[in-house]
Amino acid sequence: MPAPLAFHVLGPIQVTRAGAPVTLGGPRERVLLAALLVEHGRVVSVDGLAQALWGDHPPATARHQVAIGVSRLRKAFAAAGAGPGVIATCAPGYRVADGWLDTRCFEEHARQAHDALATGDREEAARLLRAGLALWRGPALSGIDRPFAEIEAARLEERRLLVTEEHIGLELDLGRHEVLVGDLLALVRAHPLRERLRGLLMLALHRAGRRAEALAVYQDGRRQLVETLGVEPGPQLRAVHQALLRDEPAWEHTRPARQPGDPAAGRDQGDPAAGQDQAGHVPPVPAQLPPDVRGFTGRRAELDALDELAAAPEATTNGACERPLPIGIIAGIAGVGKTGLALHWGHRARHRFPDGQLYADLRGYDAHQEPLPPAAVLDGFLRALGVPGDQVPGGLDERAAMFRSMLHGRQMLVVLDNARTPEQVRPLLPGSSTCLVLVSSRDRLDDLVACEGARLYALDLLSPGEAGDLLSRIAGDRRIDPATADRIAMLCDRLPLAVRIAAARLATHPHHTAADLADRLADEQRRLAELSQSHRGVRASFALSYRALPARAALLFRLLGLLDAADAAAWTAAALLGGPEQEAEDLLDQLVRAGLLEVAGRDCAGQVRYRLHDLMRLYARERGLAADSCAERDAAAGRFFGTALHLAERADRRLGNPFVFPLYDAAPRLEPDETVVRRVLDDPVAWFEAERTLLTGAVAQAAGSGMAGYAWELTSALGQFLSTRRYSDAWHDCATRAVAAARTAGHARGEVAGMLQYADWLGDLGRYGEAIRSLQRALALVTRCGDTEAEAVCRTMLAVMRLLHGQAARAEQEAQHALTLLGRSAPPAARARALVALGLTRLHQGRHDDAAANFTRVLRIQQAAGSDRGQAEARYRLGAVRLAQGRYAAAVRLLTEAMRAARESGDLMNAMTAQIRLGQAFLEMGRLDDARPLLDHAVRHVTPEGAPRFRAIALEALGQLHQARQQPDAAAPLIAEAAELRRALAASAR
Repeated sequence: MPAPLAFHVLGPIQVTRAGAPVTLGGPRERVLLAALLVEHGRVVSVDGLAQALWGDHPPATARHQVAIGVSRLRKAFAAAGAGPGVIATCAPGYRVADGWLDTRCFEEHARQAHDALATGDREEAARLLRAGLALWRGPALSGIDRPFAEIEAARLEERRLLVTEEHIGLELDLGRHEVLVGDLLALVRAHPLRERLRGLLMLALHRAGRRAEALAVYQDGRRQLVETLGVEPGPQLRAVHQALLRDEPAWEHTRPARQPGDPAAGRDQGDPAAGQDQAGHVPPVPAQLPPDVRGFTGRRAELDALDELAAAPEATTNGACERPLPIGIIAGIAGVGKTGLALHWGHRARHRFPDGQLYADLRGYDAHQEPLPPAAVLDGFLRALGVPGDQVPGGLDERAAMFRSMLHGRQMLVVLDNARTPEQVRPLLPGSSTCLVLVSSRDRLDDLVACEGARLYALDLLSPGEAGDLLSRIAGDRRIDPATADRIAMLCDRLPLAVRIAAARLATHPHHTAADLADRLADEQRRLAELSQSHRGVRASFALSYRALPARAALLFRLLGLLDAADAAAWTAAALLGGPEQEAEDLLDQLVRAGLLEVAGRDCAGQVRYRLHDLMRLYARERGLAADSCAERDAAAGRFFGTALHLAERADRRLGNPFVFPLYDAAPRLEPDETVVRRVLDDPVAWFEAERTLLTGAVAQAAGSGMAGYAWELTSALGQFLSTRRYSDAWHDCATRAVAAARTAGHARGEVAGMLQYADWLGDLGRYGEAIRSLQRALALVTRCGDTEAEAVCRTMLAVMRLLHGQAARAEQEAQHALTLLGRSAPPAARARALVALGLTRLHQGRHDDAAANFTRVLRIQQAAGSDRGQAEARYRLGAVRLAQGRYAAAVRLLTEAMRAARESGDLMNAMTAQIRLGQAFLEMGRLDDARPLLDHAVRHVTPEGAPRFRAIALEALGQLHQARQQPDAAAPLIAEAAELRRALAASAR
């Protein structure tokens, strides 16, 4: 097996293999690699890499150049003898999937040092920190002059300084002050406002017998702080200064706090700081934390945040508190790793709490026992603190008062695991800010945040890279290829509990491959069973929260399991229940507090979205199958489909300019609360955008469950949005599912509606011949069943496709026939679309005045209908006529208005086509500086997959612009790509 590559970013960026440097190429490749390594193991999108290379102004060929850069890096790694797959292609970009990284090694040394410190092994901790710091070869990412690199370099430099301070503190603790003075002098000069470094220098000088110099260091620091920031030194540095003035040891003010069991602890009789009371008795030092979590992975941001909570300004030496009691609440859904994070941080931070660590499982969510009362917890805590059983007070208030008294001034960690309510936690809070309380709960315990100043740390799922690392660590020595590890992690929802169970199955079943496990987990019918082999499995963990729900909330949870969607807004929940939105919001909040749902944030329509992860959805569906009848589940699904169709149809009509006039029938609608309808109509594009995944999923679900009417009518309502917002894949999927479902159900109108959307999709790709054949089949269907409206829509579409296919005369006949069928009483949108088709044929024939007359009629229809989108398209069509006539001033005015109005109404397709035509107009006028940004932007954003015809037009125009500027080298590749696209379009149009 080839030796892995080693990536070095703690200094100038460098790659080595077996100690030999790898040649990386030019600056562009170095920036690309740096951007990938900053997100090592995570996918970086192509757009993100372009942003890293060129900032906010990437060239038109940015995506192509990124691909070239990645290819060059891959070739360099292969030439060095590295194995394949170092840089993996993962939609929507790339990720570094293999190799050693010095930043990870640095963090691992720091983690191991904390573990060694937790056991009292200061020598080993100092050695590990020394080894981690030795990895640094200079400023991180030096030579990469880009904003992303500067931000990451600043973060890494802060980590280096924190580790340096910890290392120096340990070395001082071990009596090595003489050799540290020089290094500390240099560090303080480089970072004059960093108070801990200055305090460490003062201590080193004092211990070396240089007390006067130590005091001078303080005065110099105070002067710089006052002059630079206008502040006095902080309490810790002032305490060191006071200790030196009294010629007392300043040890306790600068070194990491003593570990329980440290032989130095309690050496000075009667010294409270040394862990004794005034009578000289050494109080017990409880160490109640359960073992650290094996294979703990990730959570870097949360660990740093908890470090920050513990490192907030401390109490001064006279006991006066300058901060409230620090309380951290780790909240999240079942199985997300709340207890694991609390225990892992507790173990690595034990050195901060030399007076001990208390731990209690409050049993807030327990299958077999009631929640533990606070009085019982206090009884255990007081006994652990040395209070004899007969002296423990009987009442809760008295126990809480004694507990606060005993912890006053002591540095202790209190971990309250699995809490249910704020009332269960509040009596267990110390009164002294020298302590720290860490609470884990499925509930967010908002009352503690509001009233006690607690900080909330809401845990999300692991990142893909972290989940893969966790799987590999727990699975033992078994090597799992990255793609399979990613697949297993995704099927486990990247939920730590589920990933651990999957990894344990691999470790205990060596005859099963990782690919076998991934295949079993891919089966939704058995996934929960695979991850629930014991009473501590995924199903049991979820059940603890579910069983405590009120009946109505439990019903909503089960009904949410019917949806094939990751998240939903309150209107969806209300539809499933058949109740008002306000009730649904209250019940959703109950599910969030129970840890069964997550608040995903507000969407672009201003709605709060609630996320149900896949494993939780499977559990909800399982509970629904057990508790609800088939008729009840079908009725709830019907209410959801009916509400979704009502809102989607209203939104589509508000948009008002479908390229394919939508066909509908009699699928039952359900009108929701007026506030919901008003929200949709206020901004239909934003609502469609927010609900796109839910609605396209509803098409698939309705098609698969035998509700064909909902499948094809929803597709009709979605067509305008999906096409103009360029969601081509979703558009295609909806259209093909609608056709299949309607055909199976024998709905001729529904089959035609789906075929119309499919033909429009084909036309967008330049596959005009296929589109015409699809429309001819649809026309045969509607002719047989005498559906005049559907026939008119088919003939309108046929006119457009025949024109694009070079059949102008037949196109004109189809458009005229469509107008005849529609008559004057037809819906304005349908008649306007047929007039557009007729106008296009006349423009193609050079009958400019006739074309302009058609488009002017369209503009009047759309003005009467109040359709901003329709008016924008009509002006765009008129602008194209004026451009063909050489009336450039009129063309520029019309195209500018069309581009602006289309953008404002969310019609990205017409906005882009108007922009391209406007660029052409400026080009023909000789206004090259005005044309350039419009055409550049179009080439960057119009893809060959999404709109090949318009990309070819934009490429050709931009090439002509470069030719006009005597830049043949810039023009040649653009014109060549345009020609290639036109050849491909001609081939696919057959």
